[in-house]
Amino acid sequence: MEPLPIVGGPAAGKTTFMVLGISAMHARVQALKGRLAFIEERHAQAYARAIEEFQRGGRPAKTGPELPLATMLDVEMPGRARRILYFFDPAGEHYTGATEVESLRYLDHSEALLFVVDPFALPQVRRSLTTEERTNVDEAAASSDEDPADTLQRVLNELRSRPDKGLQKRIAVIITKTDLLAGTDIGRAEAVRATGVEEPSP
Repeated sequence: MEPLPIVGGPAAGKTTFMVLGISAMHARVQALKGRLAFIEERHAQAYARAIEEFQRGGRPAKTGPELPLATMLDVEMPGRARRILYFFDPAGEHYTGATEVESLRYLDHSEALLFVVDPFALPQVRRSLTTEERTNVDEAAASSDEDPADTLQRVLNELRSRPDKGLQKRIAVIITKTDLLAGTDIGRAEAVRATGVEEPSP
């Protein structure tokens, strides 16, 4: 059993990441002649609805305020131990206060965190956008009002306050909305910096 909490502020894109991540995992497992199956039929149905919504050009509905049950996947790969993965995807509002974070008891058992970052929630990115870019982003997708640094620090503070200081050994950082980021000046500049390719002179 491997609990995988998905951490991020409101509208960070956690559910979108989870759905697309499961889709990519399913394709990879199939390519390696393995097997991936949902343990709960309701989660299989919710996943199928989300995929249909993506195919229509939409996005999954916002996660409700109640704490959802874990989405459980049974994964078998040739030559490897069978794994049961538990994805926890609560609404981002559960990470916006110390009391809310303290109530997330599944954090007691997870050795990894999947930290989802909405780049447009980063103050320096938001400040860099032109008026046109900001309008385009706001029309295409809701942006989180929570600075990702505050979200992560709140979670880490809660974990460190526990007697065992938290079991987490790994944090994976996932950047969402990169398609929108690529259409901005700062996104293009960062892509050039990452590849080391100089921008052509005007």
